[in-house]
Amino acid sequence: MPAVLPNGTTSLAPDLRVFISSTFNDMCSEREHLMKQVFPELRSICRARGGDLTEIDLRWGITEQQARSGAIVKACLEEISRHQPWFIGIIGDRYGWIPARRDVADPRLHERYPWLRAAVDERRSLIELEVIEGALNRPLTAANAFFYFRASQADSGGAQRAESDEARLRLVRLKERIRRSGLPFREGFTSPEQLAGWVREDMMRAINRVYPCHSEADSLQHERAAHEAFERSRRRAYVETPVLLERLDALLCTVPAANPVHGRRLVVTGVSGAGKSALLSFWSDRFRRRMSDAFIITHYIGASSGNLDHLSLLRWIMAEIGERYCVPDALPSRAEDIVREFPVWLSRVQDEDLIIVIDALNQMDEASQTLAWLPEHLPERVAVIVSATEGTALDAIRDRAWPELEVRPLTLDQRRAVVELYLEEFGKRFDTGQLERISRRAVSANPLYLRTQLEELRTYGSFEGLNDRIDYYLAASGLDDLFQRVLARLENDYGVDTVREVMTLVWASRDGLADGEVRELAGAEDAAIGRLLAALGYHMTYRNGLLSFYHDHLRRAVHARYISGIANGERELHHRLAHYFASQPVGRRRAAEEPWHWCRAEAWEALRDAIADVQMMLAITRHGADYELVQYWVAIASRGDIVAAYERGMEQFEARERSPAAVAEALDALAKFLIDAGRYDAAAQFARRAVMLRERAGDLADPSIAAALDNLATLLYHDGRSEEALEPARRALAIRRATLQEHAPEIARNLADIGALLYAIGAREEAEAALGEALAVTGPRDLPVVAMILNNLGALRLAAKAFHEAAPHFEQARDINRRLLGAEHPEVASNLVNLAFAQAGMGHAADAERTYGEALAIVERWLGPEHPQAAVIATNLGRLYQDTGRMAVAEKQFVQALAIREKIAGHEHPETVLSMMRLAYVLMRLGRNAECRRLYEEALRIRRAMLPENHPDVQWLVDRIAILPCDPEDDVERSEARDAAITQRL
Repeated sequence: MPAVLPNGTTSLAPDLRVFISSTFNDMCSEREHLMKQVFPELRSICRARGGDLTEIDLRWGITEQQARSGAIVKACLEEISRHQPWFIGIIGDRYGWIPARRDVADPRLHERYPWLRAAVDERRSLIELEVIEGALNRPLTAANAFFYFRASQADSGGAQRAESDEARLRLVRLKERIRRSGLPFREGFTSPEQLAGWVREDMMRAINRVYPCHSEADSLQHERAAHEAFERSRRRAYVETPVLLERLDALLCTVPAANPVHGRRLVVTGVSGAGKSALLSFWSDRFRRRMSDAFIITHYIGASSGNLDHLSLLRWIMAEIGERYCVPDALPSRAEDIVREFPVWLSRVQDEDLIIVIDALNQMDEASQTLAWLPEHLPERVAVIVSATEGTALDAIRDRAWPELEVRPLTLDQRRAVVELYLEEFGKRFDTGQLERISRRAVSANPLYLRTQLEELRTYGSFEGLNDRIDYYLAASGLDDLFQRVLARLENDYGVDTVREVMTLVWASRDGLADGEVRELAGAEDAAIGRLLAALGYHMTYRNGLLSFYHDHLRRAVHARYISGIANGERELHHRLAHYFASQPVGRRRAAEEPWHWCRAEAWEALRDAIADVQMMLAITRHGADYELVQYWVAIASRGDIVAAYERGMEQFEARERSPAAVAEALDALAKFLIDAGRYDAAAQFARRAVMLRERAGDLADPSIAAALDNLATLLYHDGRSEEALEPARRALAIRRATLQEHAPEIARNLADIGALLYAIGAREEAEAALGEALAVTGPRDLPVVAMILNNLGALRLAAKAFHEAAPHFEQARDINRRLLGAEHPEVASNLVNLAFAQAGMGHAADAERTYGEALAIVERWLGPEHPQAAVIATNLGRLYQDTGRMAVAEKQFVQALAIREKIAGHEHPETVLSMMRLAYVLMRLGRNAECRRLYEEALRIRRAMLPENHPDVQWLVDRIAILPCDPEDDVERSEARDAAITQRL
């Protein structure tokens, strides 16, 4: 969800800066508990509401130089005064250190705090000075101060006895003064846990006052707040890099402000943790401040629990445009409409600049990373800045030749500045030696490493042990090792079992886990899990409402620490998650997770039982995971017959489901899936039953009947009955023309199908006309249909042997599908097969062989080595090798094709017979006439059973056998082999 602020302004919500005051030696455990168990959770809540919380805890941070120069009082009072922070006073049995005049000698200190000299002369302790400045002298902000008195431990001995009677009397007077002041206070806590509960309650009331919860009606505001909070966290301690900022400014022509933005675009690159998000958040905030009238939308992938798909992103950008310009049109809801109308909404931006910033494209879902949804051409006043690491999204951007801006490692001076700025936010400082040790470490050039190290150090409680702790983190060899140390610290703070459980479950999940799922699976207390996740806030994120790792460094550290050394550790985790999701109701979440985990656990029988359930099949296919379902069946291989499994599954489904419409929907989905799986004969029975059930319902104009007719036409086409397939295809087109608008993509797709069928029966002129009509009714964003039409137009050129004209059509179709579906999608493989055929026709045998190889790799990965598409590729490769004289290699390809055809289509299918004949021809060329004769005679036997004796196909085989040389020594062997084959078929 993008964050956009009205009129380009930034949020006025203040940061909550909380100063924690107490004596040191007797409050270590209390302060430690607050720092580790309370404030991370409160900060997480604030950020979710668009704010932030910073706790100022000076247990360490006052350098030795400050102590020697008498600057301790100055440092404490200035931190209290800074931004008027909120104040928490924790008072026990100690009055604490009493400064002398030499400790407040700086005259500027007395100018700023005129009451200070008298207070020092009266021998007030440092904690009383903090109380005076933080609360007693600020009656207008009294509601921002909270005091907590610990139950007396004077009888237990220890350091409390070391104080004088005067100090103890002064402490009693301080407590009484606080009670009489009217400031909020509680007294009598007996443990760090009780104190933590009180602080959490009081601070939550304050947070609700400063950052109120958003109602459902304020979802847009809620999402804006989440992204703004993410911006704040990423730009904390950002050190300006003029070269990068100037490049962004120059690209957008924002200086001078009078120059308009001319549809510019830029991609920010760099390794993981390089600081891309920090750069964009800092620049965006600076841009808003400089250009108060600009319209800027920033979207940080993973900043909120919103969806990570492009449709959600586009729809929210359109919502922001609609709100900005009071557009009365309703937002589109269908996927194709959202993508098609997005450029139209962008064109509504007038008389001002719209800057769209999208951070971390590489973290969007896989389909969205192809960037087919992002227009190639932008309106004049719209600019787009994105960031991405190496991968699919960046490849797609580079295909469009966008200019790049690389974020490089931090220089030594930048590292020093980051350390000082970051610690300053929390009122802390390193001395010169500590600063140099951290800054000069080579791995500190990575901002993620440096930021993580500083975050760990700032929560460390002991000043005396700080140098050892710095050495501990500096000893990390890199980011993965650093996160091993982070995990060790988390185990100490939150418990080994809780950390291991939560981290390994998230690691093993497919795309993350919902909060409720984590809690149910981990079995730990909700509060413990919540505190752990809050402490990990910078390194975890919510994607589509699922908790996952923000970067891979933590993921790898979790695997190395908890999983890699355990036999079957990964499989056991996947077993556990599979069993959990199997216990949930069938729906999108279970369909996405359960079979995926069974597959990774290599629990093949459980996987088969899960996906053979028709309800599960429906849940998977309803959300576009058809090819994923094919892959599951490929993984099962010989362990389950797909057709028999779904025949049983449909019987069970129909026994439970009495609604004809629901049964028809299941039959439709099953037929379509079996088409994808290449089981055309089996799919036909389901497709015909679906059409029959829908027609019985009586509404012959129902769009669902058109979809069922599409399935039937597809099956008839794959069965070689293209002329018969024209009738259901044309009926489907008639239904759609009667119920849809003229330029609906479904109509164009229907026309493209009809064009393919007409081409298959040799009606090339009619096919050309149908495809031309299909192309005419497509819109600029109907890219899937355009790719189909281009592919079919290319096939027409192949039929005319116009190979040079065909190849560009296939290349365009391939490029569109790569952008839409990814480089390794089966649709891309189909385009590649056709392109390779054209390349072979042009005489480019080497290119064709490479292209076929690329297509085969995709098919085997997605559909398996026994899919009909694999047989097509093997056949075409065989023909290529045959044409180039490589008969032995051609034989291997034809043998493979024949084996696939026999297994999938059966021994007597026409395609199987063609495979026999192709293999027989190559065997003849190799001089193996006896084997060739056996295949030709078997093909003749099958064709005579199907065709009349005078049919040209029968006569061709008779003539071919007649001219074959005969090997008398092989007659007996040939006869026995043939008889055995016939007996086996009977």
